[in-house]
Amino acid sequence: MSVLSLGYAYRPRSAARKVSGRSAGWARTLRRIFLVLVLLLPWVWSSYQFVRYRRAMEVRDRLLQRQEALLTRWETLTAEERVRRIVAPKGLFKPTEREILRLP
Repeated sequence: MSVLSLGYAYRPRSAARKVSGRSAGWARTLRRIFLVLVLLLPWVWSSYQFVRYRRAMEVRDRLLQRQEALLTRWETLTAEERVRRIVAPKGLFKPTEREILRLP
């Protein structure tokens, strides 16, 4: 027996692994949690952003459709009813081309 081996007891390899296995188990668990977070968080974040993007696009499309409908309605109003509203008080129910051209 050497002088260096007197300070600690002999442990076979399997026993040494079992003793350090508890600390290695925590390290392994923490490593797995870290890997899951590193690998999973970008996917979760990107899917969340994609859902937000789709909602924003749906709102934008609805607003564009509403604006288009209002513009179409405005064009029909300016074409017929607006002319009639301006010309009818003057007593003319069928305006001439000259009167239509003078309208703002």
